[in-house]
Amino acid sequence: GGTPAAPAPGGGLASALRPALPLKRLSLAFASDVPLARGFAFNSVAAYTAAVALVLTPSMCVVPFQLAAANAALHAQLRLLGALLLPAAATFAGLADAAANDRLSSATYAHLNAAVFVAGLAWMYLLCGLIKLSADAFLGPPVVPLVAAMLPLVCAAKVAGTSGQLFADIKGAGSGLWRLAIGDDSKPACRALSIAASFMLLAGFATLVASGATMRAGVTDLWFSTSAVDPAQVNFVAQRFTSVPLILGAIVGAALKSAAERGRLSAGTFVMLAQAYLACGVIGVATSAQTAITAAAAGTWLPVVALVGWAAMATAGGLCLAAPKASS
Repeated sequence: GGTPAAPAPGGGLASALRPALPLKRLSLAFASDVPLARGFAFNSVAAYTAAVALVLTPSMCVVPFQLAAANAALHAQLRLLGALLLPAAATFAGLADAAANDRLSSATYAHLNAAVFVAGLAWMYLLCGLIKLSADAFLGPPVVPLVAAMLPLVCAAKVAGTSGQLFADIKGAGSGLWRLAIGDDSKPACRALSIAASFMLLAGFATLVASGATMRAGVTDLWFSTSAVDPAQVNFVAQRFTSVPLILGAIVGAALKSAAERGRLSAGTFVMLAQAYLACGVIGVATSAQTAITAAAAGTWLPVVALVGWAAMATAGGLCLAAPKASS
């Protein structure tokens, strides 16, 4: 599960959060002579960059079209997409560090690698489905996202080596999700991770199915309760793209819960994953809070449930970072 991360000097909040850890691990991966380490590090930097851009400047992250300035729901969707890219970026960083240190054969990294491969396939599928819509809606051909999705697929396939091993790792990653229901929930971090990752898993599959069905129907937006008519189909497109990192985030949560049960949360990979969970949850709460309050006043509770899910993510990440570390 990775080498223990050295605490930041000075103690306090910096020691708990260790904000410089991803940068240090990625720097070492880029300096490595292992091509896979560099490939995963590049994926991580690209995902972190996209996440920051989507969260801070969502209006600048879409190809110019008439609704860009006024479509607040789209901007909120893009912020959530950016937040959900953080666990993916941390996963890439962990895989890069493992590749640089010849630890990709461990079960944790095999399962995370398999999850990256499946997520890459799903992302490619969604992007290919967007090509036709882009011709008569709002985007140009999504060439850049398509190319960006190919490198993780190549790296993940290279790690697995054979199709048989890859399928076995995918099965292992899927079976790891059962830990969310049957694992030890006596520790606060484990309990919070069960809630948060279950929320991400259910929301991911629900979003994937429902947003595709409603994208052309002009019905209510699942997250933000806004009417979607023809040009505003973009809201549902953005919403559907959150489904893949939501499901990947659930697998990350299962890995974190396994680490919490084994007292391994001090390992660098799990610290980075917990950092991502905390940041993702905080951004999700900040983005969804006003909508949830307004919806609750109107008697609509789905946005409130989503808000609780984001809060559970933030809580789980914080508890993982604050959990007592086992001596190594």
